[in-house]
Amino acid sequence: MINPGPPPGIVRICSCCPHPKMNGSAVNGDHKNNGVSQTNNNTTYDGLFLFVKAGSDSHQMGPCLHCQKIFMYMIAKGLKFSFSLVDTRKNLHKVKELSPGGKLPILALYDKGEATLVHDGVVEIEAFLRSPEYGEDRTGDSEAEELVNDLLTKFSAYIRNKDPSTDPKLKHGLYHKLEQIDHFLSECGMKLLSDDEKITLPDCALMPRLFHITHACAAIKNTNVQHETANLTHLWEYYKRGKVCKEFEITQYDPSEIVHYWTDMRK
Repeated sequence: MINPGPPPGIVRICSCCPHPKMNGSAVNGDHKNNGVSQTNNNTTYDGLFLFVKAGSDSHQMGPCLHCQKIFMYMIAKGLKFSFSLVDTRKNLHKVKELSPGGKLPILALYDKGEATLVHDGVVEIEAFLRSPEYGEDRTGDSEAEELVNDLLTKFSAYIRNKDPSTDPKLKHGLYHKLEQIDHFLSECGMKLLSDDEKITLPDCALMPRLFHITHACAAIKNTNVQHETANLTHLWEYYKRGKVCKEFEITQYDPSEIVHYWTDMRK
């Protein structure tokens, strides 16, 4: 045994069915209301428990790309788990009682209220979830995963840049990476939401990144990425279909959270 049960006072603790629907205030609902039920701090916890970053109002999902990726992936695998929205401004110390690094997301395995395993960081959690015990393998294509990871690097460099003279070069780097993903989608068939395909780990990474790119670039760089790269038809068709998949809808947050997050990152 590692630590006692989930620390109390971490905003909200809910029990998530394999296919819940979390949309606005529905997070406060029950199994009759979109499959999400609230529990209290006196509950004895068992099974998987996911800690993710809360938004600015402490009551909705926050704009953490890694948290959303893992949340989407666990839903896609059909896992039954509980989750907690963590307000890192107020309750990060409580998470550190569970994992000293306090790095979100954190996934813990509970047995009668005691944490028997704790995994923090997206790489460690992904490795843990590869176990056959936790559903079918949906790690997907390694090339796709690499492309998606590189996309975040290019986007972050562009959106955080405050030097107008280097903006065109960084913007070109971002658009070139989007072109590579568009080509991959057309040639290799990462077919999110097609009839014969299932959502995989690269999908769970790419959709949140595209969500951030479109909204952050519009607000911070005054750039309509979709309009300027309208020739990338495979990419934007993918994004259109992805926005209505249950894994993304469940974990989606208000775009203002994205703008607030990247504005802070530029300071």
